[in-house]
Amino acid sequence: MSPRRQALLLLAFLPMALGFFVMTGVMAGWLTHTLPGSDPTDPLRLALWINQILGLGLPFLGALLLLRPSLPELGIRRPAPGLLLLAGVGTLGLWIPLLAMDTLRARVLPDPLREALFFDLVRPGWGGNALVFAGLAVLPALMEELAFRGVLQPAFTRAWGPRVAIPLTALAFAGFHRSAAQFLVPLLLGLALGWLRWRTDCLWPSCAAHALHNALTIRAMQTHEAWFRPDAALPQPGGIAAGLLLTALAAGGI
Repeated sequence: MSPRRQALLLLAFLPMALGFFVMTGVMAGWLTHTLPGSDPTDPLRLALWINQILGLGLPFLGALLLLRPSLPELGIRRPAPGLLLLAGVGTLGLWIPLLAMDTLRARVLPDPLREALFFDLVRPGWGGNALVFAGLAVLPALMEELAFRGVLQPAFTRAWGPRVAIPLTALAFAGFHRSAAQFLVPLLLGLALGWLRWRTDCLWPSCAAHALHNALTIRAMQTHEAWFRPDAALPQPGGIAAGLLLTALAAGGI
């Protein structure tokens, strides 16, 4: 099968994968809503983990069986020394302007129900903060990077090159977040992760960057409950500029 035909098949497959992802989330929520927990959102967190593993994992396992890529094609290779550190430094810098954009977005296009759900999910419950960070920062990063930057982006790159593949994969990544209000930040994050995956020819730097971005967001939610409110303070311009400079310096070293 030619690379272009593989890419077109994946594009046609994406709406079905999204539908399965949504359906799995609904079923997982229904199955877990009666479970006891130390916190009322414990069953909801469990449903989210099931959705990540099954709802996202099974469709892309099917794509793997169809395409049969090698491990290097998926980006599963040892990263060059220092790459994970540079990816982390760049993510620390990028997180500041992304935070500013999301804070501004909350003023213009609020999504109170979804934002309240996020704040509930990051409260420690079963296993305390360790399980919160493992299940909400690390697990989504691994599953989503394997699916989007492991399977989709390389197939799109072989068909149309990185200039098409990176934004196309970022659009799919943002679309799977299923929120018009919270589309822009996943899109921009997806572009950065896609560039990192292409530049390093390795999946682990984008996994590490994604997990760190999630962890920073979780910690910010735990410590700043006013984040998404319309009167929330924006990061200072100097902080945004410093973050962008740090990201640029890290990117230059990759």
